[in-house]
Amino acid sequence: MSEVKAFKKGDFLFKEGDKISHLFLIQSGSVTQCLVKDKKIIDLAQLGPTQILGESGLWTQAVHLTSAMATTETKVIPLPLEAIKNQLETLPQIFKYLTKSLSERLKSFTQEIKGIKIEKNGVPCPEENIPKLFAALYFASLHKGIKDTSNEAIQVDWPNFKTYLHKIFSEQPKRAEGAVFILKKLNLAELEYGKPEEDPEGIDTLLLVTFKKPHLLEAFFEFYQYFYFKPSKSDILKYDDFFSQIIEIFLEESEGKPLDRFGAVQISFQKSGEKIKNKMNIQLNNDHFARLESKGVLCKRVTREAEPLIEFSKNEIENIYFSWKIIREIDKWNQKGFVDINESSNASPGSHQSLCPQCQTEFNESHKFCSSCGFKLESNLKKSA
Repeated sequence: MSEVKAFKKGDFLFKEGDKISHLFLIQSGSVTQCLVKDKKIIDLAQLGPTQILGESGLWTQAVHLTSAMATTETKVIPLPLEAIKNQLETLPQIFKYLTKSLSERLKSFTQEIKGIKIEKNGVPCPEENIPKLFAALYFASLHKGIKDTSNEAIQVDWPNFKTYLHKIFSEQPKRAEGAVFILKKLNLAELEYGKPEEDPEGIDTLLLVTFKKPHLLEAFFEFYQYFYFKPSKSDILKYDDFFSQIIEIFLEESEGKPLDRFGAVQISFQKSGEKIKNKMNIQLNNDHFARLESKGVLCKRVTREAEPLIEFSKNEIENIYFSWKIIREIDKWNQKGFVDINESSNASPGSHQSLCPQCQTEFNESHKFCSSCGFKLESNLKKSA
């Protein structure tokens, strides 16, 4: 058996998203199974002596679904995951079925408790609800909306539509309205206000919503749910203003350009690079393409008739661009507690940070070079002084 490991109060045994390599048998003390959101600890369950953490790793779960923090002086016995799995293989088949069933059931309960706890924590649109919310808007609009034959837009009667969302998808009307406001800010929806029929003397209320590009709703919730359940890719779900600006210029340059049979488009590397330099004060280089790829944005440099070009799938790039835009608006919604429909969609959440002009990595102003790309910061700081 492994050696006993001691943790002080406040120490983490592991954090949400960490790879499961060991089970932890609590020998003494107490541990809270928790979530860490905005530097706040959200308690899910209290565990004590003889209880085990990390059992979901025995079957299909590769990473921890929650964090675990010692709430008193605690001692645990780490049990190597592979060794426990090997022991399970020697058991009769019925015991393997039993342990797997209990593990899967506990995993399901944990996910439900996480959703409930986050809801009670007061966040308007918790991460777990994001794909469900936008999927509900998309599928309900297909079923209850009226399609415009001249384009892909879908119009819905909002009072009836939000009631349908609540009854069928258990989606809160207030949250659904917030999502619609976000789409309006990004010019993906049109809103019409007026007097309700039952109260012609009352105040104007939202009556009609037109989803202008429903396919982007579908692309967003598919994009979000895919990467949300892949912890190693969680950074892709964080809005990146630097690369969003680069993608925006790529899309501007692709307007009117023909697509090949695979939906790919080619734009001038030189013209795009000049726009990026004028707008962002950086020189587009291979490192930017590599970092775009790490964020799920696939584009490459090609040469045609001695002219350097940039090639990418226009539909795919547009989907990622708007997905990031929606994520940024959700971040602001959660920070403020409401969607400010009159605010410019170009305003970013959070406070001002010192960012490298080459790669936009945050840095301390005492640094002379960027720790990410090596850009010389000292001269840049002198210019801005």
